[in-house]
Amino acid sequence: MNIREPATGVSKQFNIPNMQRRIVRVWTTILFLMIAAAFSPSYLGIKGMGGGYAISVVSSFLAFAALLVIGIYVQRAKQFDAILHGDNQLASWQCSASLWQHFVEEDFKAEAAAKRSLYFYVSAIAAVVGLLMFVLTSEALFLLIIVTIIAVLAIPATLVPIMRSRKLRHSGPTVIIGRKGLIVGRMFHYWGHLGARLESVDIEIVNELRVISVQYSYPGRNGRQTETARVPVPDDKEELAGRIVFELKR
Repeated sequence: MNIREPATGVSKQFNIPNMQRRIVRVWTTILFLMIAAAFSPSYLGIKGMGGGYAISVVSSFLAFAALLVIGIYVQRAKQFDAILHGDNQLASWQCSASLWQHFVEEDFKAEAAAKRSLYFYVSAIAAVVGLLMFVLTSEALFLLIIVTIIAVLAIPATLVPIMRSRKLRHSGPTVIIGRKGLIVGRMFHYWGHLGARLESVDIEIVNELRVISVQYSYPGRNGRQTETARVPVPDDKEELAGRIVFELKR
């Protein structure tokens, strides 16, 4: 079922750069550099026990990691283009400047609160485990480890919402929603890759701002990671937003 209204316009009018392809190019460069580095000891005359083995092993590992990243982002780049150019697209619209500014402010507040809650939760676990190890072993090193972990975790908890807000603020006020992902400004959310899944989708009213809230999760190094995509809904798109939510829940 295609629920995109004619009034939303043709998706090809949107001039949004595919940042996923830029990431692919960066990691492709890294891949070739790591491959060259892996073979460099033999060309440079570095003996295996003199550091040659270490250089080759580390470079090979980084090359393999780069290959995995490239595979993921090639798929994301293709899906970005598919949504941008109309394939599997459910709806698209432009927001007014005032609505977009309101949305950016509320999205930052919500994202900062979510990251702050996660930071306190993880820090509390680290503190309990570290203090328990200190009590059992009397090693002061565990106290230093606790402080270091909590300090390091504070960096992404603070910077991620700021970077997200800055990216949205400097984006065009454009929304494009697909069946497996969506584009908000220059931000791309995608839940169609291997292991990812759509968790929930609802319409929320936050400080007089109507948003479609989409939660999805994907495998991470420390278990499943959850991400929230928020979409501002203009007053004249309220009915369309309801149909989008219904379609995504199917």
